[in-house]
Amino acid sequence: MHQHQKWTRPRHNMCAGGIVIIQDDGDNSRNKWKLARVIATLPSLDNNVRKIQLIVADKTLNGKGKQVKQERILEHPVQKLIFLQPSET
Repeated sequence: MHQHQKWTRPRHNMCAGGIVIIQDDGDNSRNKWKLARVIATLPSLDNNVRKIQLIVADKTLNGKGKQVKQERILEHPVQKLIFLQPSET
């Protein structure tokens, strides 16, 4: 059975600095889902975080181990994110 995500009980809101995986419905292979860091939260009128801004990691590096591509910033709903690690603060 598929579990439905509803806002029926209070949950811990995400905060800046946390690490998440972006769940991609179009790609079923989980090893291709992208890793990202939360940079800002966008709370709704009821103070629940429903949308966040992310910096998406890129695994393309040059010979010295530096990133080749510029970081991408995305706005994404929290329903399609897998929360891995909270921020250190």
